[in-house]
Amino acid sequence: MMLLASFAVVFVTSTPAQAATCSGTSCVGKSPRTTGCDRDGERVRSIYFDEGYRSLSLVRSKACRAMWALYVNNNSFGPNCWTWSEKLTVRRQLWTPYGWATHSTGSKTVSADCVSRQWTTMLLNTADDRHRAELTWPGGTKRTTWFG
Repeated sequence: MMLLASFAVVFVTSTPAQAATCSGTSCVGKSPRTTGCDRDGERVRSIYFDEGYRSLSLVRSKACRAMWALYVNNNSFGPNCWTWSEKLTVRRQLWTPYGWATHSTGSKTVSADCVSRQWTTMLLNTADDRHRAELTWPGGTKRTTWFG
């Protein structure tokens, strides 16, 4: 008896990643998520606090030539779950003959929900600047170190 078997060959092709919708100055003031800049987002500076449940990061997209601040709160339990508002900021400084000077900032009021992931809008990133992320809350201000 002859058994015939049929085989189906399925080719899976990956579609190229969609390009970001902005670059450089056209990204300033826009969301990294809605523009696609978060696809290559790299945390270049981070700090962890509240027993490691919360983090503050400075994120860079090389493709978009932009930076932004990212705040993550993973405290889904416990007594340190707050309900107040906090201010998340990304700061850009340029070098001047008088030293570093703040050129621009992007900030956002975020709620300190127990589990959240929030970010600022983007600022331009060039070779002659530096950036840092800041979080101001009732307990004080947390800051990453400068990058750039």
